Amino acid sequence: RLTDEELLRVLAIAAGKGVLVNVHAEDGALVDYLSDALIATGQTGIDQLGPSRPPRAEALATEKMVTYAGAIGCPLYIVHLSSLEALNAVRRGRSAGIEVYVETRPAYLYLDEGVYGLPGQEGNRYACWPPLRSVADQDVLWDAIGNGEVQCYATDHTTWTLAEKMDPKLMFNQVPGGISNVQTSLGMLFSEGVSRGRMSLARFVEVTAQTPARLFGLWPRKGVIQLGADADIVIVDPQLSYRVVSERMESASDFDPYDGYESSGWPVLTMSRGQIVVADQQLLGSAEHGRFYHRAPFESLPLGTI
Repeated sequence: RLTDEELLRVLAIAAGKGVLVNVHAEDGALVDYLSDALIATGQTGIDQLGPSRPPRAEALATEKMVTYAGAIGCPLYIVHLSSLEALNAVRRGRSAGIEVYVETRPAYLYLDEGVYGLPGQEGNRYACWPPLRSVADQDVLWDAIGNGEVQCYATDHTTWTLAEKMDPKLMFNQVPGGISNVQTSLGMLFSEGVSRGRMSLARFVEVTAQTPARLFGLWPRKGVIQLGADADIVIVDPQLSYRVVSERMESASDFDPYDGYESSGWPVLTMSRGQIVVADQQLLGSAEHGRFYHRAPFESLPLGTI
């Protein structure tokens, strides 16, 4: 919701301080116009979420921010990229030598826009911004996360309840955006990515641990197993079949968007700084274990190597 002048000022100050700027890329003016036009004709259901926030709105904002960042010399990080059109905007920027990194999130890899056509208000469960896209966009994102065009995998986890999502008074533009993803994120990426041959095991480690730690100033304390690093370790059993059941999830959200999903491979143990915090799907850690770390200044990564 910043003006163009404000965006440029933020990027210029960030560039001068060596800061990586994170951007949610959707064109607000276009989204508002399309939303108002649909509502004016009585089209208020969740099936209009996609038409109100099309890939073009995401691509337009991505193109602008990549162009601005390139003109100023500021590194840019696009959060939860969802579509081919937006990825193409990133590709054009990179081909011009602009430093832009990309993440995608679980929802765009495991769900598609078809859920917005479910009967009643069932589609409200899956409202997120940008909205879920086509199967074709989903296929592109799998290729991109596997080949290195998408550098990171992040959840954008939220904790809305069913009552908040399913309020019958809400129009498509009022349904709270976002879904629960944290507990299922690693297991589903391993199952759908590594087990199905869409990505290598090394790539799995890069997008979930190594590259995020490097981009956000926590390397080599995080994201690597070596002397001097925190003993943060996740052990995955590649043979374990696991069924996602909402009632077993630890999130404050009272439903899981992937309820009923059957995995092929799943985490069985998680250590944080040498302490076991999850074992056999049981949460053992405590809030007191958490610790704030000061991050190191941003350092550029060669895009051709990640």
